[in-house]
Amino acid sequence: MGRCANKWENDPGILGLAWRARTELVARETALQAMPPGPEYERECELLERVWKLQLLAESSDSLGWSPTPEEVKFAAGAAEEAFRQLAASERRVEAAGALEADLPNPDAGRSQKTPAEPFVPVGIVGAEGAISCIQTSRNLQECEAWFVATDKVHGIQFPHMPDRLTYCPSGLETDPVTIEPERFAPAVLYLPLANGLLSVGEDVYFIRENRFGVVAASISKRPKSSIRLVAENAPRKAYRWRFLLFRGSLSDAVELANTVNAV
Repeated sequence: MGRCANKWENDPGILGLAWRARTELVARETALQAMPPGPEYERECELLERVWKLQLLAESSDSLGWSPTPEEVKFAAGAAEEAFRQLAASERRVEAAGALEADLPNPDAGRSQKTPAEPFVPVGIVGAEGAISCIQTSRNLQECEAWFVATDKVHGIQFPHMPDRLTYCPSGLETDPVTIEPERFAPAVLYLPLANGLLSVGEDVYFIRENRFGVVAASISKRPKSSIRLVAENAPRKAYRWRFLLFRGSLSDAVELANTVNAV
């Protein structure tokens, strides 16, 4: 959920790396659909099958357990990196066949040309020195970045005002959002993994975590003061760059956007 038991563990980074590899893999599969049948197509299918096996290894829980060994952490990172290397070969072959017309969008493209804006709902940094910047890309959408350096063992971002009802998509049900009332649960803190990154943070306002920039669960604190946090604990990396979206609109549009952004 973001807690690191030892100095070599890095759950947010390992999960983010695995998600980047998965996003690239899904994009390559989509591009492959435009290739005509033939020997090149068959070779690409075989390569992508091998890469999916690597991806499953990268997503394994061994590197994220109660106390993973250094070898388990390195193994997961290595599997994701090898997936990237093999996908680079796949990209070159698909481009040569004329099926891939454009690379994945550059996540930084056009940011400097957009309008800075105050976030739709209050959000800030906790346990660290840094800032959150948001740009308005449309009337209903903001792209936000959190840049910070940890000063406390628990560090990340926080929404200080928690709605009475929270909507999110449970794991495996990324197109079927559910709504819960935290006060109806006994624990003082609830944890939501947010597989597609979606969580309501205000009236018709939705937070969407961009998983490829790091994955931590949302901790829903009811006492002593209610808040929503996405924090890492004892993570080895002291400097962070996390990215998320704030969307204001209908739940159905928010779910579609979250699943598109995170290639679910």
